[in-house]
Amino acid sequence: MPTMTGFAVGPAWASFTPAQKSQAVAAFTRLSVANYAKNFDGWSGESFVIDGVQVRGADKIVQTRLVRAGAAPVSLLYRMRQSGGAWKIIDVYYGAISQLTTRRSEFAGPVAQGGAPALIAHMNQAADKLLK
Repeated sequence: MPTMTGFAVGPAWASFTPAQKSQAVAAFTRLSVANYAKNFDGWSGESFVIDGVQVRGADKIVQTRLVRAGAAPVSLLYRMRQSGGAWKIIDVYYGAISQLTTRRSEFAGPVAQGGAPALIAHMNQAADKLLK
């Protein structure tokens, strides 16, 4: 999550204090969990199918499909990187759209308006909204 948060924040990440980085990672984690909970709020026989893995430098791109009964499958790509001896997701692509690039665009306004405190508040408010 720290890698994902830093990428989603963008260049301003370098100016965050260690405490702000820790708070931003916690808020981004909470927002991500709330988003997944909203998107995957039940189970109706869906499954994930891995279609292949591509190596891109130090990263791996895992091609998957979310298979849903009675609906077209949803193609997703997971960008993974090894960290601490384990492969971890560092981005998710739906079509050609990167989750982190989308978040970076969303986060640019709060960062420009009030830096780390404004961004952390924005992420927590967005998570609160998703959890209602």
